[in-house]
Amino acid sequence: ESGGNRPPRVDAGADLAATAASFPATLRLSGTVVDDGRPGPTSLRWSRVSGPSMAELVSPESAVSDLRLPGVGTWVYRLTAHDGERTVSDDVTVQVTRPLPGSVTLLPSGATWRYLDSAVAPSGWELPDFNDSGWSSGAAELGYGDGDETTTLSFGPNASSKRITYYFRHAFPVSGARDLVEALLRLVRDDGVVVYLNGNVISRQNLPEGPVGPDTLAVTAVGGADESTFFESPFDPTLLREGRNVVAVELHQNSGSSSDLSFNLALTGRAEVTNRPPTVEVALADTEARVGAPVRLSNRVADDGLPSTPGVPTVTWTLVSGPGAMTVAGQEGTTTTVRFESPGEHLLRATVTDGVFTRVADLPVVVIPSVTPPVGEVVRTASGLALRFTREAGRSYVVQRRDDLVDGGWLPVETFPPTPVSTAAEVVLSVESASRFYRIVTPAL
Repeated sequence: ESGGNRPPRVDAGADLAATAASFPATLRLSGTVVDDGRPGPTSLRWSRVSGPSMAELVSPESAVSDLRLPGVGTWVYRLTAHDGERTVSDDVTVQVTRPLPGSVTLLPSGATWRYLDSAVAPSGWELPDFNDSGWSSGAAELGYGDGDETTTLSFGPNASSKRITYYFRHAFPVSGARDLVEALLRLVRDDGVVVYLNGNVISRQNLPEGPVGPDTLAVTAVGGADESTFFESPFDPTLLREGRNVVAVELHQNSGSSSDLSFNLALTGRAEVTNRPPTVEVALADTEARVGAPVRLSNRVADDGLPSTPGVPTVTWTLVSGPGAMTVAGQEGTTTTVRFESPGEHLLRATVTDGVFTRVADLPVVVIPSVTPPVGEVVRTASGLALRFTREAGRSYVVQRRDDLVDGGWLPVETFPPTPVSTAAEVVLSVESASRFYRIVTPAL
């Protein structure tokens, strides 16, 4: 052992497998590192060993990092720990596939619901963004009186005058919402019910016409086999959103003396896989573009992972117009690094293709000259001493002063914003102290 130093113990976590129908899909890499603290702090780094380059690590220097995957495929990522002397690493494999077309379960029966069985729900309770964290929680079937409930609800203090209305909410994710061509609601309801999906009514059963309130009674009492039957009704699949969805239900009794209450719900659908064009958004990732310096361009691509080959779309940057050439220096994740040869206005184009469809997005970039350290000269004018220098086009400057190079800090004298063309600048120098130092800083701080 080197000075008693033991190598870090690194675990990149279990291999990951996921199914997704829209991309980028986010998975979480969860590694662990144990070290003895010798000879110093341990640094961590995730790196891609294999797989399409468009995958993006959100926190590459943390043991836990989200990973944004651009499509269907297999990736290998490596977690490396270095304690200053020793380096240890471990790999994890990440595989992403698309769901098969056909029947899909969106929300299974027996799910865990937030419920309110003690009061009237406040206004807006059926909307997706309503905060139901204060509600109770329990798995379906929910109810009382039949003996087959997973979660027993309260009917209130008076068995002869039971609570009329009960409220339920459940949030669930949907991947591949736009592939759904059919959607079906399956519902156990004793007695009447209104079902909302993302705030929209998708079913209203066994209730009178007109507005529904907390005291609205169901039209008829449900009994016999109907108390445990899943009644089915189709609904518009376009009401489902990609990502988070919320279904909310209000269940009404037929009378205050009802002996039982039952609720369970499931959502299913049918998907047809159709390849759709990818979309791309582009931006300049750096604050400025300068001749000869590396400039980062970012692209955000959304796709459906089709066709199955290639599965991951590709993005190519080209120069449409400009006063000089552009070279691509490299790509990592959703960022491409380029270099420009000449200053001026450039028009760049990102072309994304999934193997069938191609889409483009243009990005104008103004490239400014390479950095030239500002050189000033002190001259005598009619007003006294002055500092003169040349302001380059597109750059900001600040002239600063201080009276002592050991104590104190630099103080601003005058700030110059960027100009479209190069121009001369002049700053009158004060002589209030025995010694005074000046400097020119660009860009302005």
